Amino acid sequence: MVDPNSYRVTHKYDGQDTVEFDAPVTGRYYQYIREESRIIAENNIYSIKSIQEAEQVVTVTAQVDLDDWKSTINREFKPGSMAIGTLVNQIKPNGWTVEGGNAQAENKSLELENVTPYDILFQAAETYEITYLFDVINKVITIINPESSQPSGEYVTNELNLKQLTYTGDSAELVTRLYAYGKDGLTFADINDQKEYVENHSYSDKIIAAIWEDDRYTD
Repeated sequence: MVDPNSYRVTHKYDGQDTVEFDAPVTGRYYQYIREESRIIAENNIYSIKSIQEAEQVVTVTAQVDLDDWKSTINREFKPGSMAIGTLVNQIKPNGWTVEGGNAQAENKSLELENVTPYDILFQAAETYEITYLFDVINKVITIINPESSQPSGEYVTNELNLKQLTYTGDSAELVTRLYAYGKDGLTFADINDQKEYVENHSYSDKIIAAIWEDDRYTD
């Protein structure tokens, strides 16, 4: 049983909302609480990123599950000048739908290397000065232009002395597929069944990709 007094939802500006709660270590559901387990809360899907265990209770922090956006790698991403809605439609994972973006009419461009769609998404947020709302259950990303959004009625004031909203998760940097490159794009594909990556799914069956590159390797 989750302690209702500990249940907290943080709606983050960039859309990467979190859910946090405490549960007794003697509870019937404790055995199912593991890093990278998925939970449904607040009409969304979250992935457990941090488990802090004390003598009587465990504190769980979960982040909205965006691993779909981390499953592929772009060695180069230089699509040219385009609207934010067009860009997000270009990088979205299979099955996802893009809404909004029409309020941000100005075309801009990005030039990135060795990035996942997740990386592109949040770099685009800075470049276009927009943010997102994620509905993982229905696989819908909504592009929000803060300048055209109506106030929600919730505010943060300086009287709270708030410094930042953050946490460090035990599996926040989890990678299950690693692409490795040496000098001039050297790969080990010739000795690895033509694959430029190695995988380890002993911790999670999801594909979460990243790149490791070092120009010191020439052979």
